[in-house]
Amino acid sequence: MVDLIYDENGNIVGVMDAQLNKLKVAKALGSLPENVNFGIKASTVRQFMTSAGLPTKWSNWSERRSTKELAQIAKNQIVMVVCNP
Repeated sequence: MVDLIYDENGNIVGVMDAQLNKLKVAKALGSLPENVNFGIKASTVRQFMTSAGLPTKWSNWSERRSTKELAQIAKNQIVMVVCNP
């Protein structure tokens, strides 16, 4: 499963690649980190998909959306990327 990163307008701006290991950091530093994720820029993902011959369709919305609207946009989008060697 791929987690997408959105801007306040509902445009995909990245793909979450990894998340910080909270337990490992908590053991090492004695505090629990929150919301530390690592992502790949959407333009990099698009370039990868285009070079692999995969079709892409990207939005370019400029109107700010509410949190509820953003959640609905995210809920309706499913992305599956399969990479074969």
